[in-house]
Amino acid sequence: QNAANGAYYTADYAAKNTRPDDIHTARRTRAADLSVLSRIAAETLGIRLSPPRAEYQKDGSVSIEYRAANRFDVVFGEAHRPKDGISGDVKAALKLGGDKFIAVLSDGMGHGARANSSGENAIALVESFYRAGFTDEIVIPFVNRALCAVSGGVFATLDMCVVDLIDGSVSFVKMGSDDSYIRRKNRVETIENTALPLGASDDASPSVLNKRLDADDFVVLVSDGIANAFNEGGLKDLISQINTKNPQAFADELLKCALYNGVRDDLSVIALRLYRKIGNM
Repeated sequence: QNAANGAYYTADYAAKNTRPDDIHTARRTRAADLSVLSRIAAETLGIRLSPPRAEYQKDGSVSIEYRAANRFDVVFGEAHRPKDGISGDVKAALKLGGDKFIAVLSDGMGHGARANSSGENAIALVESFYRAGFTDEIVIPFVNRALCAVSGGVFATLDMCVVDLIDGSVSFVKMGSDDSYIRRKNRVETIENTALPLGASDDASPSVLNKRLDADDFVVLVSDGIANAFNEGGLKDLISQINTKNPQAFADELLKCALYNGVRDDLSVIALRLYRKIGNM
């Protein structure tokens, strides 16, 4: 081992970690037994690995890339009710790169087509840049400046969580949005926003908070219509009381309770639950 660069060497192999969940190996000949290398790499790192990707070189060597296998996955549900006609709430939930899950909710200011367009633009830009592999530090400021240039005074909130399916960590990225929530086994945590909406200012910065999720924890994102349907603390209490592990049933129940309270606004909920994949401890 070379402690300076995290590389490991034997007579025939060289291996290097380029990030905590990746390992790259190179063998001098093509007679590489991938199953043996996979076992050695997994035992050395103490983690489960995804099937390797091998690239054979012209000089007869083979380059092999391993990635840590996902320990977790996500199931999610969403519920929505427009105030009337076209909703200003726009939402998306997608898996990126095989090891990240993103849920995002954007509320264009006001109602109708113009508000919807503002939210759609925000989510489309965010999704495109994340698919291209850019990080929060690059994506959010660029999207904010782009919306400032074209918004015409119509802002959009951003409420996003990015879940790492390898280790269960989650990043909350918020701009102008209402509180989000983590429902754990014995408590509900509130994730607050301290940032301006997208498009409100060229130099606005997002509110970012990093947390760690455990298996069966819920993450709940809501639009302002849902938040305003309850008295202070009422939504948090309801989240703790809904007795289901099914995210779709959870989202439906939350929406039903907001409607029962007689709110007149666009209403949107995204609920997701982290679960541990079979065979991963």
